[in-house]
Amino acid sequence: MAASSSKKGKPEHHHTPEERMEVASAICEMYATDKYTIASCCKKHGISETTFREWRNEVAEVADLYKKAKSDAISSRKDRIQEKALVGLEKLVTGFKATETTSEPIINRKGEPVLGPDGKLLERVKKTVKIFAPNPTAVIFALKNTDSENWKDKQELDHTTKGKELEQRVVFYLPDNGRSKKG
Repeated sequence: MAASSSKKGKPEHHHTPEERMEVASAICEMYATDKYTIASCCKKHGISETTFREWRNEVAEVADLYKKAKSDAISSRKDRIQEKALVGLEKLVTGFKATETTSEPIINRKGEPVLGPDGKLLERVKKTVKIFAPNPTAVIFALKNTDSENWKDKQELDHTTKGKELEQRVVFYLPDNGRSKKG
């Protein structure tokens, strides 16, 4: 494996075709998890993003690996987002409770903060349970999207008579423009 000098003066490692496929495969496998950017995957495997892009343009197998990895990453991202959206929608539809914790320093009669035996500031911790009612807009959204037959805005009216179409007539009325006046 020969090292040469690149345009910027940095040593450049020349990979054999087998090494390219091995590195590209590892990069794509890491990228497919959707936890890393392509730049961070390349850096972790010791090549620049530019080098990886060149490999994709030069080697069809590398391009195919990248396309599949990108597709897997997008699919993984969509699945995570959809799962979070459904959990969030369920909370909005059913309502939920949340505990809020606040703390404030304990103050003595002189208005000074009270210190504990260890010299740390003593605090009064207050926990409040907040109850959030179901969100009507979220309920309507959920009903329309899960049972659209029974919950839809669109009304369908049948403008026919027992399945037969109504007779249509076209009548034109022409103004007489004073022709009917005698005189």
